[in-house]
Amino acid sequence: MKNKFFSKINSKDYNNQLELIIQEKKISTTGKNLLLSMLYKIETNFDDYKTVKRINITKDEFLQELLKVVKEKCDKIELVEPNSTKGKILSKYKVNAVTDVKKKEIISYPTEKGLLYALSDLAGDNYNINNKYYIIKDALKEMLRVGNAINSKEILRDFNGWSWDLDIKDIENYKYNVMFQNIQILYGANKLLLWRNSNNSKIDYLYEFKNNLCTVYGKKIGEEFYNKLLHICMNMYILSDKERRKFIEDERKVLSEEQLLIKDKTKFLDKITELKKKLNKEIEKIDKILNDNIKINKLLEIKNVKRKNKLTLKEYRKQLKSKREEIIIKIKRYTDLMNPKKYESNKNEIENKLKILENIDEENLNKENLENEFMELQNIFLECLRSKVQGSKEKEDIMALIYNIRYYENLPVSSKSKIIDNEVLSSKIKIIGEMLISKASNLKCINIISKNGIYNLEIIKSVLKSKIIKLENIELEINLKDDYLQVDVYDDNNLESSFKIKTDILSKRLDIKKNKKIKLFI
Repeated sequence: MKNKFFSKINSKDYNNQLELIIQEKKISTTGKNLLLSMLYKIETNFDDYKTVKRINITKDEFLQELLKVVKEKCDKIELVEPNSTKGKILSKYKVNAVTDVKKKEIISYPTEKGLLYALSDLAGDNYNINNKYYIIKDALKEMLRVGNAINSKEILRDFNGWSWDLDIKDIENYKYNVMFQNIQILYGANKLLLWRNSNNSKIDYLYEFKNNLCTVYGKKIGEEFYNKLLHICMNMYILSDKERRKFIEDERKVLSEEQLLIKDKTKFLDKITELKKKLNKEIEKIDKILNDNIKINKLLEIKNVKRKNKLTLKEYRKQLKSKREEIIIKIKRYTDLMNPKKYESNKNEIENKLKILENIDEENLNKENLENEFMELQNIFLECLRSKVQGSKEKEDIMALIYNIRYYENLPVSSKSKIIDNEVLSSKIKIIGEMLISKASNLKCINIISKNGIYNLEIIKSVLKSKIIKLENIELEINLKDDYLQVDVYDDNNLESSFKIKTDILSKRLDIKKNKKIKLFI
């Protein structure tokens, strides 16, 4: 359900609404002007963005979400130059902006792209995922958050009001971007928007996502895509931070101990009580140290004897307080485990968490295996698309899939290559493309260019590689030269590109209307 604050916004009112929102915030005049410029450029570019990606959300929905983020999640915007101290940090991590969700702050280069990325990053933190998914929740949310930010920034990155031009090098995370686009194509941008903006904790949105995949694409392939996606997200999440790997090792150890405890009901309560007593004694010991200046200084001196980097008293106090907090968390956990009403649910929770951790193969966790898994996911994604093509019977659905394939094959997987550059994926895309063209011809939504099936297919496939924003605008002019066909591709009356196709077949056998513009789509 849409927020009432935005229910009456119209396209002429975005600037006024933004002015009202930022009055009480730490946003400079420069920041305000940059936000206004960002809104203007989004309004200018959105229709082209929507056409190329064939997404099912409106410009109004997109802008409403951004305004809501500024209102509820952004209290401060700090703009930094590239050569400044903070600017150099952004450059080091190859990002246009960073966000602090808790402080509701943004640090960004003074560009519309940077601001849009940051605001969308804050919006992406909203994805509602049930706590039962444990560490999967954090891993998946990271992919969805970053993927959403890259996806939104694309409006200003690759579109300028006239053309579609992919800026491959200005993408923060290639894999997250591709996986997010996989989900958006298979599941729908409108469903992701609903998921992102829902506060209904009773709905298991991740289950809804999985169920939709299985319903639309079949149980086997739907589950394959879902499981592989989560597995890759987990691996990327762990590989990106050494502390996360340590956390998993510690969690596995703690949960295994808890599982042994909770299995034996007769000894369970006695053992938990004993552990709580030990932990309470540790708390008392730490409190005595913190409250005795002579003792704490003496312990600090002993601690620093073998240390090269000596701890200060302030740092040592912080260490002790941190340890105290960890013990308190353990005590609370043990108290919860002792609750008879929660015995079965606690037991199931421990087993579920251990099952999730057991699926993490740390020995084979490396970039090479991750790359292989990522390509496996793309193969599954293309199987989903093939299934969708086979089941499509309406012109509108076929046109949407033609746009989807053209967009997908151009997605970058590195600073130098795209999906279409991968030999295995390219061959699958070719098969799906031919199925689409055949269906489009049968449904009479595409013109037959040549009665020679082979050349007809070759011409249409080549034309669809065009970066013309609206495919329905494409017109062709074909001339037969000595041993090749000269194909000129027009965007309305503007020549967009030309290509040649070798042929040794006589003109009359190709049966092509020469020296005359032909509309590709009916």
